[in-house]
Amino acid sequence: MQASYGSQTTTQPAREPRRVVLLQAKLFTDAGNCDATICNVSLNGLMAKCESPPRRGAYVELRYAEGSIVGRVMWSQGSRFGLRSRDKIEIARLRGKDEGGAQRGSFGKVVAPLRQPLSAAEIEERSRQTSRLFEWVMIAIAAAGAAGMGAGLIYSAIATPMEKAQAALSGNP
Repeated sequence: MQASYGSQTTTQPAREPRRVVLLQAKLFTDAGNCDATICNVSLNGLMAKCESPPRRGAYVELRYAEGSIVGRVMWSQGSRFGLRSRDKIEIARLRGKDEGGAQRGSFGKVVAPLRQPLSAAEIEERSRQTSRLFEWVMIAIAAAGAAGMGAGLIYSAIATPMEKAQAALSGNP
């Protein structure tokens, strides 16, 4: 990637591919420890968030179910911070597969695999299916309403003669 500043052009290294994860972890710093969530990882770092993120330049340890990551905080903004790890991060250990082939996160919860974007035809078909479902739901609601109204009309039409018949049978004029 190249960035141009006035007459100078500098080359920046390409950003490493990242994998989105949501892993609960414990953050250990010189100031103490707190709960944290690892949000994404790459081979050499990660992005995490916690209530009081460590300051830039601090060395920290993040412990999660399968191990820990030690590194230096490269940036901190709001509740999020970026960590450059001391060692390479084994991304496969963070999200292994179970016996059935389903992706699992650190705490054994099944996580969705990364999906490819839908094509225009797939979007159109999903939209068509959703509109059909909506149409059938609306028809069912209208039918239930009509049945309720019909039952009310039948009840009111039969109620008056039934009351007269009951009064006559009980001997009350």
